[in-house]
Amino acid sequence: MPRVVTREPIGCGVIEKRGVWWHFRWTDEGGRRHRESLKVTTKESARQKARALSDTIEHLSWAPRTDRKLLRFVDVAGQFVEHVARTAERTGGVDYTTSTATGYASILRRMTKSPFAYDYVGAVTPSAIESWLNARQDRDGISLATRNRELAFVKSVYRWAGEALGIAVNPTASVKIVGREEQDGRRKATVSLSVDELECFLAYLKRLGGLAYDVGLCAADTGLRRGSLQQLQWSHVDWGERLIRLPTSKSKKALEITLSDRLFEHLKEMFQRQQSRTMGRTRLLAVGLEDQPVFASPIASNRPFDNVRKGLLRAGQASGVGHVTLHMLRHSFCTQSADAGVPAFVLQEQMGHRNLSTTQRYYHASRQSKRIATETLERARDEIQTVG
Repeated sequence: MPRVVTREPIGCGVIEKRGVWWHFRWTDEGGRRHRESLKVTTKESARQKARALSDTIEHLSWAPRTDRKLLRFVDVAGQFVEHVARTAERTGGVDYTTSTATGYASILRRMTKSPFAYDYVGAVTPSAIESWLNARQDRDGISLATRNRELAFVKSVYRWAGEALGIAVNPTASVKIVGREEQDGRRKATVSLSVDELECFLAYLKRLGGLAYDVGLCAADTGLRRGSLQQLQWSHVDWGERLIRLPTSKSKKALEITLSDRLFEHLKEMFQRQQSRTMGRTRLLAVGLEDQPVFASPIASNRPFDNVRKGLLRAGQASGVGHVTLHMLRHSFCTQSADAGVPAFVLQEQMGHRNLSTTQRYYHASRQSKRIATETLERARDEIQTVG
């Protein structure tokens, strides 16, 4: 047996050097002795790895190396993504939406390049997560919004791992979501369109027709997120009450949105087109449309659309409005509704926000609204002076 050169107590055990490698040795509650190679040659590195290992052992989430291969972070995260996809399909988007499952799968693909992706899920430290997020911002130039989304995904993985797999340790508890995203210089400011700009944009989009106009009109007149537009089925449209009733949304809230006259008529035309199709001279009546997506993919009618970004961008540039996205149409809906006098709490419900402060961030005061506010104040002052 190699001679032990030196040892030092760390956490629940001691570090000792055997040959060229440092090891961590400890005794569990049952009196069994364990020793694990830290695979480092310097004492300072051994201290850092031993502290992390000691925390893992004290949280009862340590596992032998043979078991750890089956519980790597990337594998556990993959199981979580599969769970989200199955739940979204089983519940019809009540617990998770299909867009959430797609987004999580995209984040997981990026996370396979993280330094802790193939580490044991119970041995990942808060500092490792923070270092990876900081590197993503500094090296890849991601915005704070993307950073928060990726951190939220890791938090969700560990929450699920604790419930489903009994992993007691949660290194994300001390890693905080960063607020005040508007101060991030890399984040492009989202602006809203004026009434004239929106009508000009929709008029040009209508001439082009197709899926981009269908989705764009609905986004402009309801303020729905892309995920909600993808989730929308014909069974969610109440023709008698002229409402859209979504059972859930990103904030886990049910939404009830009144249809404008033009959107109601357009959706009615879309439904009739899908319900009655002709093949040659024969009219075919489609049945079972209730569970079909309103905005279906051009490739498969039973799947929702993927994205209409290019169509909106082309229409925005050609109409002279400029850069237009679905999220900008959501901002425009909120701003124009507020300018029209919709009460703040009603608008919060329509937007599907949990907090009123979130709704306030979607409002962009225009020059015209500021001028109206000034003129209203001046009239009030004149009336007071006249009465006085």
